[in-house]
Amino acid sequence: MKISYRLLSKKELSSDWLMSFCHDQHITARYIKQGQQWLIQPCSINRQWDKEKRQWIPTYLARQIDRHGYVIGAYHHETCIGFIALDGCLKGSKNQYANLTMLFVDDGWQGHGIGESLFSLIQPYARQLGAQKLFISAIPSVETVDFYFHRGCWDAKEIIPSYIDSTEDRYLEYDLKNAYPD
Repeated sequence: MKISYRLLSKKELSSDWLMSFCHDQHITARYIKQGQQWLIQPCSINRQWDKEKRQWIPTYLARQIDRHGYVIGAYHHETCIGFIALDGCLKGSKNQYANLTMLFVDDGWQGHGIGESLFSLIQPYARQLGAQKLFISAIPSVETVDFYFHRGCWDAKEIIPSYIDSTEDRYLEYDLKNAYPD
């Protein structure tokens, strides 16, 4: 089971790039904010990519590369089994935040450390942009948020409105200055 990782160019992000990528997330518990604290609430939510979403994502990622961002792909042979994306525009008043916009691992490949590897691999690129922290607008599923907490993320101290994907998301940050060196 050989997995390779590489920085992707715009030309690799064709409209059929993710057609075999499986993303069918069943969320059974999520974080909700009540007052100043986060509570875990049972739920039954299914997030599944349709054909339009699979075609939209490469276009979205290409725009981030145009803005001096980065996309790293994880591959088994020539099949994409995971990817992470970092927008190239920095924002924030006290800290320069880079927006970590996407991190997905194909359903059949989860549990093999691919997400953790991608998260580590994107950090030097964020520092290269001059970022001090990563901002993550994470869907509030317990497993997604806990993935980031286990990597050393915490609730964001500064909210960057243009980085927010959904008002239901949990906004997280990661301190690149205290991360492991390259």
